[in-house]
Amino acid sequence: MINPKNSPWNKPTTPRLPNNLKQISKAVTRKDVFYINNQLSTIALPQVKIYLTNTSMKFRLKGHLDWVYYTDQSLADAINLDCVEVYYEIMLSHIKSDPNIWKDNQFEEDLKTHYANRANNNFYYTKN
Repeated sequence: MINPKNSPWNKPTTPRLPNNLKQISKAVTRKDVFYINNQLSTIALPQVKIYLTNTSMKFRLKGHLDWVYYTDQSLADAINLDCVEVYYEIMLSHIKSDPNIWKDNQFEEDLKTHYANRANNNFYYTKN
């Protein structure tokens, strides 16, 4: 008879990361990065949070509305070089990124301002 304490089903397991987080975590060399896997995968850096979708290769920064396309290696490089915000701005114009089509420009501006204030970082969104 198998002792329940020694059963293979009772062994502690480490939480499994989705494939995209796994690939990024292998390429990131910084030590101050935290990976959180909930309904939305999150990479927490000291100055910014990055939200990744689990179904597609899209990410957005905390305080931003638009989802942009990324590749694992290029996002890992941006994290290592501490230029994630610049990478986000560059990838907004990528052909695989979601188009920024808002019917109400004032509503878009209000939402972006609200999210920037909620993130306690007013430098995220600046009015053009």
